[in-house]
Amino acid sequence: MELRQQVFALYDTKKQILYISDVSRRPFIANYLQHTLQKEITVKAIYSSVDDFCEVVKIVKGLRFKQVDNMITRQNDNFKETISKTGLDVKEVQIKIGFGDTPVKDARSLLEWIHRERDAFERVIVVGVDDNDIEQTFDYSSILKNIELHLNKDENEHYDASEVKSELLKELRNSGNV
Repeated sequence: MELRQQVFALYDTKKQILYISDVSRRPFIANYLQHTLQKEITVKAIYSSVDDFCEVVKIVKGLRFKQVDNMITRQNDNFKETISKTGLDVKEVQIKIGFGDTPVKDARSLLEWIHRERDAFERVIVVGVDDNDIEQTFDYSSILKNIELHLNKDENEHYDASEVKSELLKELRNSGNV
């Protein structure tokens, strides 16, 4: 029997993000890495929207974000007020908010507001817990998207791994994700 199913994975060591060609194979990749590295491995999904995140989590534990002094944040009253209270020449503000065990339905309006105002924030990360008490994160700057590569298969209907790597890196670099 010859397997024709291929899965490709690429790990960005700087961002600690694993790109997988088929997200349904995430458990297989995690199991393979765990077996190979002999370490506990968790491969978490990166959610593509506030809606997707809110469907998975039941409790929001907290969020953190950064605001940097720029043209957009200077127009934001919250940023201006925070800066004026310091009395210093502050270039950025980092805020971490702990919610305790807030039901996602109670935090949803805040998450949607941050999404609407996302140009005023950098590195917004929301931490929640799902029904299995597994921590899930939603990073507004790392939104899941599908990257389509146009590659040729060989006579066995397989893709060349080095060509996949090269094309994926090219696409990721062009999109600013690497």
